[in-house]
Amino acid sequence: MKDKISKYLDIFCECANFIIISYALLNMMSFRQSFLYVLSFASNVWLITRFCSRITKLTGSKIAAAVLFAVCVLAVAALMFFFGRVVGELIRFDF
Repeated sequence: MKDKISKYLDIFCECANFIIISYALLNMMSFRQSFLYVLSFASNVWLITRFCSRITKLTGSKIAAAVLFAVCVLAVAALMFFFGRVVGELIRFDF
């Protein structure tokens, strides 16, 4: 029983981290003129592959992992729809 709760908690934490980090990386992708765009895109690809492999290992089912991935992507889309993206520009720190 304790092991099952721990597994569900791990799945919940992985999904929450994926949603938060994906939202942040999608906001970074607005800097298309910067080198940071390439880094944020590569980080997003790494995050997706890591999330899918971790969730597949935790659930033991590719179908359940695909459903969780779809739910998380919809949650990120909902965040983008309701809160929008952060509009800004890179500012240098001048001392």
